[in-house]
Amino acid sequence: RRLGRVEKLAETLMNHKNVLTHCNVSGELAMAAQICKEQGKNISFFATETRPYFQGSRLTAWELKKAKIPVTLVADNAVGTLLRDKMIDAVVVGSDRSCANGDFANKIGTLQIAVMAKEFGVPFYVLTQPSNKVKQGKDIPIEIRDENELLKVKGKCFAHKGVKGFYPGFDVVPRQFITKAIAINVNPATKGNASSELNPKERVKPESVQIARKQSFSLGPAEKKNSIVLLHGVFKDSFFEILKKKKIREVFVLEGRPYLDGAKELCPKLLKHKIQPVLIADNMAGFLFYKDLVKEVWISYQEEGKKNVLCKIGGLILSVMAKRHKVPVNVFPSGKQKKYIANPKEIFSFNGKRVAAKGINGFVPLLEDVPRKYITEIYS
Repeated sequence: RRLGRVEKLAETLMNHKNVLTHCNVSGELAMAAQICKEQGKNISFFATETRPYFQGSRLTAWELKKAKIPVTLVADNAVGTLLRDKMIDAVVVGSDRSCANGDFANKIGTLQIAVMAKEFGVPFYVLTQPSNKVKQGKDIPIEIRDENELLKVKGKCFAHKGVKGFYPGFDVVPRQFITKAIAINVNPATKGNASSELNPKERVKPESVQIARKQSFSLGPAEKKNSIVLLHGVFKDSFFEILKKKKIREVFVLEGRPYLDGAKELCPKLLKHKIQPVLIADNMAGFLFYKDLVKEVWISYQEEGKKNVLCKIGGLILSVMAKRHKVPVNVFPSGKQKKYIANPKEIFSFNGKRVAAKGINGFVPLLEDVPRKYITEIYS
């Protein structure tokens, strides 16, 4: 059955050249690319590293390289630039659970990729297995996993003492973001058995988001009036006075790949000012917006132009997501020296530990232009 889906995928990919993928789809991309190659069509892939377990770095990139298919590894926060600048002409992801109405659940980070693909007119394809057991995406309960699975890599905690973590395991992607679902042909008698779609070690567990979240840190119900501020980047010292005046006591912070600026620099400063940082991976913002957990976004920037503001990489994703959810976006000076691109090797390691397959390429932008239309206020 999977071979049939691979053939369908190969037929779809024949119309594309540079494909972005997220997490891992058990070798199907490599097989489809090989079929295309045999028919004279060469395809290159961009794979997200897929925090916090690096399935893209460890598995997808390795599978594609082994199959001699060109692959470039990118941080999860770089997909906005790739899609906006047309470096990608298609997105392909897998799914862990499908719904009768066409919504699906997949590894955390999938939603923000789908939203960005829609925003910039890039086709978004999902490999799926039909199921009628769940009617729609909002009925899928998402597991909130142990914060240590986010805060520790290879057994070592990379976050400053006192920093909390938040790790939702999956995203739900509404059907309106899907260009085409490429499905396995299933026996109608087993079509309703949604549990057969999930890896036993990565099942979407029947826990309410609200209850599980309270076990991790002190948020109330998932409503905008109880949501908190989301920060991204490294800010000048005067920024923290703004937070104090607003009486902000708890914030989400993106870890900030590749250098982990959020975890290493911003979080300690927040703790010093008695503001509780809750660290998330760069691919988890989509979930926060989907659950109305963000009331305001702050992003650091380097330069202000007539049409764009040069922001920390990942700022474009946050700005687009915030605009769609009617959340204000403010930008504040960084104060750090400007550097556009990092050495590709920076994406191969995390906190000094090698996490990527050897012999692959990397692309590591550090800054990106965010159009003014997405920004509510620019501070100088």
